Amino acid sequence: MKALRSIVTAFQMFSRLPTPRVKWEDDNMRYMLPAFPLVGLVIGALMLLLRLVCAHFLAPSLLRGAAMTILPILVTGGIHLDGFADTVDALSSYAEPARKREILKDPHAGAFAVIYVGVYLMAALALNATMKDGLRTSGALLGMFALSRAVSGFCSLAYPGTDGRGLLSTFRASADKRLCLWLLGGWIVVLSAALVVLCGARGLLLPLAAGLAAARLYQICTKQFGGMSGDLSGYFLSLAELFMLAAINLGGI
Repeated sequence: MKALRSIVTAFQMFSRLPTPRVKWEDDNMRYMLPAFPLVGLVIGALMLLLRLVCAHFLAPSLLRGAAMTILPILVTGGIHLDGFADTVDALSSYAEPARKREILKDPHAGAFAVIYVGVYLMAALALNATMKDGLRTSGALLGMFALSRAVSGFCSLAYPGTDGRGLLSTFRASADKRLCLWLLGGWIVVLSAALVVLCGARGLLLPLAAGLAAARLYQICTKQFGGMSGDLSGYFLSLAELFMLAAINLGGI
């Protein structure tokens, strides 16, 4: 029951999908991060369903690309893109780490946040619109959203934290850290292997793309922010998924 409550809590926190209501307490958040990739599997399945609908109605590629760009934002409520916007706003300030952390907490969107979110959405639209059809592409789409969340959860626990009182600090305090890291590591290995089975050797491009985003996350969280935060996790997840979409297109998956 504890595992089931953690799964429901993960869907409550990281999606707008209807779920049973559970109490927001430490016991229910203990294994929430290892359940996070399940949200990605649901998004991947919905993306495949959307592609089938678009193919059935012979939707133009631009319309399909727009729908595929919008769908994950609707499912998640934009929580990760919000973290991306806050992070690029803080990075663009070139301020000291303490000031950057203050910008992350600011509820207002700065000019750089608006600019970079626009750039992000245009890039995602272009990559989704030009994506090929085929079983390998479908396999990559099914796995990439779960992989990005597995790596995000792993980094959120493994990377240095701050002394803040944000949501990520709450998750880190509630989690059975050692077991969660093992479970998330298992997710990463299994999903990477599945991508190779479904997509061939080129499927390794997706975990490599996620690894590049994780390296970028480590650099900025340690050198520019003084530790991990929920916004940085959202920044990573958005960046990793964009990198993986590029890998699918440029890698010929």
